[in-house]
Amino acid sequence: MSLRNNLFKALQSRSLGRKVRNGVYVVTREQVVDFFRGSHPETYTSVILSNSEMEASHSPTYEKFSVRLDRGKYEIHIPAN
Repeated sequence: MSLRNNLFKALQSRSLGRKVRNGVYVVTREQVVDFFRGSHPETYTSVILSNSEMEASHSPTYEKFSVRLDRGKYEIHIPAN
């Protein structure tokens, strides 16, 4: 399973981050790195949130689902199925 899918699953199961409203969660970069340590390389976990920023023009191949709230803190918008 991809890191993105594992991130969404961890958020939805409330194993990671906190839910703020339906389909929207807040998580920090540090939480993501710590949670996935050993299962995904830190080279991926440390950049997934910034590379997936909805307003970012960099990393065009990443699916956009995050909004930067503060340094290292992101709001994640999980797409409806």
